[in-house]
Amino acid sequence: MRTRSSKRVFLLLATLLTSLASAAPLWAHTFSTVGTANGLKARVITSLLVDRDGFLWVGAREGLFRFDGYETLAFLPDAADPNAISDADVRYLFQDSEGVLWAGTSAGGLNRYDPGSGRFRRFAHDPSDSGSLAGGSVIAISDGPDGGLWVATETGLSRLDRASGRFRQFRNDPGDPGSLSAGQPGSLHLGASGRLWAGTVGGGLNLWNPEEGSFRRFDLAELAGGPPELNDVYSLHEGPDGSVWAGTRIGLVLVDPDRGTARELPLEWVSEYAPAVSAMAPDRHGRLWLGTLAHGVLIVDMESREWETDYDKLHGPVGHLTDQPLTSVALSADMVFVGTWSGGVYRSTSHTTAFEWLNEAGGDGVRNQNVTAVMASDEPGRPWLGTHGGGPQRAGIVSHRVDDPPGLSEDLRAESVFRLVPSAEGDVLAGTMGGLFRFSETEGQLEHIAYERSNPEAMGQGSVRDILAGEDGRWWIGMAGSGVSLLDRESGEFRHLRHSAEDPDSLSSDSVTVLLEDGPDHLWVGTRSAGLNRCRVGEWSCRRFSADGDDPEALGHPNVASLYRAADGAVWAATGGGLHRLERETDGRVSGFTRWTRDDGLLDDGLLAIEEDDDGSLWLSTRVGLSRFDPASGRI
Repeated sequence: MRTRSSKRVFLLLATLLTSLASAAPLWAHTFSTVGTANGLKARVITSLLVDRDGFLWVGAREGLFRFDGYETLAFLPDAADPNAISDADVRYLFQDSEGVLWAGTSAGGLNRYDPGSGRFRRFAHDPSDSGSLAGGSVIAISDGPDGGLWVATETGLSRLDRASGRFRQFRNDPGDPGSLSAGQPGSLHLGASGRLWAGTVGGGLNLWNPEEGSFRRFDLAELAGGPPELNDVYSLHEGPDGSVWAGTRIGLVLVDPDRGTARELPLEWVSEYAPAVSAMAPDRHGRLWLGTLAHGVLIVDMESREWETDYDKLHGPVGHLTDQPLTSVALSADMVFVGTWSGGVYRSTSHTTAFEWLNEAGGDGVRNQNVTAVMASDEPGRPWLGTHGGGPQRAGIVSHRVDDPPGLSEDLRAESVFRLVPSAEGDVLAGTMGGLFRFSETEGQLEHIAYERSNPEAMGQGSVRDILAGEDGRWWIGMAGSGVSLLDRESGEFRHLRHSAEDPDSLSSDSVTVLLEDGPDHLWVGTRSAGLNRCRVGEWSCRRFSADGDDPEALGHPNVASLYRAADGAVWAATGGGLHRLERETDGRVSGFTRWTRDDGLLDDGLLAIEEDDDGSLWLSTRVGLSRFDPASGRI
C-alpha cells in the first residue's frame, strides 16, 4: 500500500473552491452553549474574559470558573480559607497590562489571582480607612494611564497603587465640577489613546485628566439632545479614530471628545423594552459587538456606523438569543462568547469564510449540486468532482468552468460517486453505487468492475465506498455490504475479507465506509454502525474498537464516516459522535481516543469528512456546515 498523494474532501452541500476569512454578517452566526457537558454549570453570567493563554474565565452569580475547552475549574469562597475568593457572586473580570487576573465581586470587594499558587489576595472596603477600596461592590476594572489599577464600585472610583496596595478614592462632589459626575460609576475603559473613560449611572461620561487630577464631564443627554436615560452608561469603547462608543440604558451614543459633541445612533425597538447596551467588545474587522438586555447581540461597523440587526436569523439550539438578557461579550482570535442572565454562556465564530460555488461556474455546470467527492489533481486549480447521480466532472477554479471528460459511458455519467482516488498509473478510480470505474481525461473510460451475481470470485456486492490503490498492484476496496474486497491486478483475482459472527478477529461489520493504511502491515477499516477496525494485512486479523459514549477515551459513536492521517502522522476519525484523535503508546500500540464534540465548539457531532489545511488546521464537514479545528491549541 502507499499513502495517497491526493486530497479528498466530502461536502454534501457544495464544493469549496476558494476561501477567505472575513467578517461574518450577524445572521450567519449560530450560537451554541459552552461547557454544559464539562462542568460549567453557571447560568447567571455577569462577566466573561478570554485571557492571554486562551482560557475562558466566567464570572457568575454562582462563582468564578475557568474553562479550557475540556474541563471546568471552579473557584468558590471558603470561610475557613482566607486565600479563597472573597465572594461567590462575581461581577467583573479583568486582565491587566501585566497579565494579572482581577475579579470584582458583588459584596466581597476586589480579588487578585495568583496562578502559581491558586490563591487570591483580597482588597476589601473599610469605612474607617480612606486608603481602602471605595465600596465593597465592584462594577468595573481597568488599567489607568499612569500605571495604576482603577476600580469602579457602587459608591465611586478607586485607584490602586500596585506598589503600596493602597487606594485613592474618587467620589461625586456636587460642589466640585472636576469630580466624578455621579455617585455610581457604571463602566471603565482605557482607550488606545491612553485616555481613561468612566461611565456613570445618571451622570453621563467622564474623562480623567491625570495632570490636573480631575474629570471632564460629558452630559450625553444634553449633547445628543435626548432623554436623561442617555446618561446611564453601562459599557464603553474608544474607537480607532478616538471617538467613544457609549452603551446606555436606551441605546448607543457616539461621542467626539475633541469637538465636545455626541449623537445617538438610533436602533429599532423590537420589543416593549429599550435596547439597553450592557456590554461591548471590538473584533479584528473594525466592528463592535454589543450585548443588550432585550435585543440580543448586535454589531455596528465603527467606520461606516452601520448596524447589523437581523433578529429573525440569530438563533441557537434553544432559541433566539434575543429571548435572554445578555450581560457580557468577550472575543478570542476566532470566537465570540456571550454571557446571558439565565441561560449560561454561548459562543459562535467571530468571522466567517467566503465561499464560491461551482454550480455558478461556466461550461455545462455541475450536473448535480449534491457534491459527494473531490479529488485534487496534479494540475493546480483543476480538481475532479463526484456528484450524487451526476458522475465525475472536472472543475477549473481560474476559468470558472465545470466540464465533462470525454469518453465516459452514460452509466458513469449518471452514477453516484462516493470516492475519487488516483491509481498508480495516473488514472482516476471512482467508487460508485454501481461498482468501480477507472478512467482518464484523455482516454475516457477504461474499465468497469462490478459485482456479478453468478460469479462468487468477482468483486463483492454493494456500492464502493473507498479505494486504496497500492503501488504493489493491489487494490483494497471498501464495500457497503460485503466487507473489503482485495483485488490483485496482475491475476485479476479477488480475496474477500468479511465479518463473521464466529470469528472475533474478523471485521466488526461488512458495511465499510472508509479505509486508511497504517504502515506497511496494517489497515484501518471504518464501518457504518460497528466502529473501527485495525487489521493485519498479512495473516488477516482485526482488532475492533467499539463505541462507548460514556467513555471519553473510546469512540463516541459507531458510525465512522472518514479517516485522515495528518502531516504530523496523527490519525483522525470523523464519526457521528464528533472528532477523534487516535492515541498511541510509545511502542505504537493504540491506547484510546481523544474526542471533540459540539460541547467543545463543533457545529454538529455528525462529522462527514476531514481535510488538513496548509497551516495544519483541520476542516471538518457536517450536515449543517463547516468547522475549522486547530490541533495545536484545541480551538474550534
